[in-house]
Amino acid sequence: MRRFFVGCIVVIFAMTFGLAIVVPVNAEESNESPVAFRIAPAPVGYPVLEAGTRYVNTGATGTVVSVESMGTKFTMYGGTIFGSFKQDLSDTASVSVSLAASLLAGNKYDLVTAQIPLGLQALYQPFYRPWGSLFLFGGFGGDVAMMSMTVTIPQVTPSFTVNDDTTVSTTVTTGTISAGSQLNVPTGPFILSVFGVYHYTSGSYDTTQTSSMSYDYPSYSGTIDGRSAIAFGCDVLYVPWNVALSSQVQNTEEYTLATVGLKWLVSRIGGR
Repeated sequence: MRRFFVGCIVVIFAMTFGLAIVVPVNAEESNESPVAFRIAPAPVGYPVLEAGTRYVNTGATGTVVSVESMGTKFTMYGGTIFGSFKQDLSDTASVSVSLAASLLAGNKYDLVTAQIPLGLQALYQPFYRPWGSLFLFGGFGGDVAMMSMTVTIPQVTPSFTVNDDTTVSTTVTTGTISAGSQLNVPTGPFILSVFGVYHYTSGSYDTTQTSSMSYDYPSYSGTIDGRSAIAFGCDVLYVPWNVALSSQVQNTEEYTLATVGLKWLVSRIGGR
């Protein structure tokens, strides 16, 4: 069962990195390659830089996640609201801070996950042409994710067996640094984004088990070993609606993870 918890924590990581990359809790528990390709949200979006301009962006993402881990299948539904503040230092450079809150609920085990990621990022645009823009970026961030689920633990006595519904709660805290490049190419009403990102992530997790029948179950905690990974990916934005569609499929010996997400940009406010 503990290995199944690990699979659930992997889902939290999938949410953490915008469905762009999945980081296992322990490298020894997964055969996932450190290099991967994803159809995923563009890391820096679709910015237009103008010296002295400030932007406040807000939006929302709807997500469906399908997971198969240790012979168990379940589906999660939910979404994320997000906001970011960007200050253009020049026509070629900017800094930004972002904050989000997400919630997913599963169709089994009363599974609920919540997450609050925060990020800081610097952006540089080496060149801009009518056919495309190149961006270089780097930054760091932190994340707190919480998961709660109910599992049934059979308690066997000499005369009878009783099923104890137990609530398992896990808190995952992570930090990450990242750097990469992104090329945006406009094609009619669409913008195609192609990118490569390097991530280094580490953190810790803490799990408690609460019995509904007053049994005493152990809690456990541990560190998430630092792990480097590189992701190459792409994204397509439909400009008239400000909507991007992203999806991914992960398949390892430990788990299968499939996601699909729609990202809506609700507002864009600019000013000097």
